[in-house]
Amino acid sequence: MTKSFSIIIQFNEAFMRKIPAGTQTNNILTAEVDFLDTAISGFIRLTTACSLGHLTEVAVPTKFIFIFMGPHRYKDKYYQVGRAYATLMSDQVWLSSKSISTILITINHNFLE
Repeated sequence: MTKSFSIIIQFNEAFMRKIPAGTQTNNILTAEVDFLDTAISGFIRLTTACSLGHLTEVAVPTKFIFIFMGPHRYKDKYYQVGRAYATLMSDQVWLSSKSISTILITINHNFLE
């Protein structure tokens, strides 16, 4: 094991001790790509949170995955979409919603008003 890899593991273990038991994570992936003409997005809400290997910095099960990709012409906009989604995911109404109407009301309240 290399020294830098060992330091990363130690950091993650130290960080993991600060995270409450039962915590679940949300993975937000944004990218600029050459093979798309328009932006696309996908939202996955897993029935049961599960580990996705080294996708997260610490070993916390993933419950939600959001993917947003598009052509290079919009540059930093994709990052801002990811930040907006992260804000939405901190809303307790959104996280506990079971219907599409509740989700749309939450989006309207947080971003459109």
